[in-house]
Amino acid sequence: MPTTSRYALRYPAGSDTPNGPAQIQALATDVETALGTIDDAGGYVGETIRTTQIAGAGATEVVLDTLTFTANSARRYKVTATVSAQSGAADDSIVVRLRWKAGVTLDSAGTEFGAIAMNADVISKGQPITIVRTISGISGTVTLGSTGVRNSGSGTITFFASSVANAYLLVEAIN
Repeated sequence: MPTTSRYALRYPAGSDTPNGPAQIQALATDVETALGTIDDAGGYVGETIRTTQIAGAGATEVVLDTLTFTANSARRYKVTATVSAQSGAADDSIVVRLRWKAGVTLDSAGTEFGAIAMNADVISKGQPITIVRTISGISGTVTLGSTGVRNSGSGTITFFASSVANAYLLVEAIN
C-alpha cells in the first residue's frame, strides 16, 4: 500500500485488492503511531481562564485555578499562572503558589513546586502576579494549579478576574 508523505499513513491504491478491515486496521495503527510522535514532540497540554473573582481570602490558602490532565513521567511541563491580587489593608504580603496533586482535586496540601510573594503596598489596588515554573517526574492523572494566601498582615485578599482581565493557567509539555 502507498503511504502519505508526512506521517506515512498507509492507504489502499486503486489497484489493491479490496480488504476493508485490513486496510482500516493498517490506517488506525499508523494514526496511533503518528499521534504518539506528535505527543512526544511536546507542546500545548491545556489552559484554564477564570473570569470571576475569588474574594475573602485571608490566612487560609485558597485554590485559584486548576488543570487536570494525564502526565507522562518522562516529560517536563512548563506551567504559567497569571493572577491579580489586592488587599483590603496596606503592606500585606500575598503569596501565590503552584501546586500539584495526583487525581482530579487540588487543595493546599498539594505539593508546592513554585511560589512568588508580593507586597500589597496600596489598599484595594490590583497587583498582577505571573509565576512560571517547570515540573517533571509526575505521571498519571494529575491536577496542577495555583493557590493564594495572605502571608502576613490583616487585610482581606481578593484575587480579581473579569471578562476583560482574566486569570490564566497554561500547561505546556516542553520536552
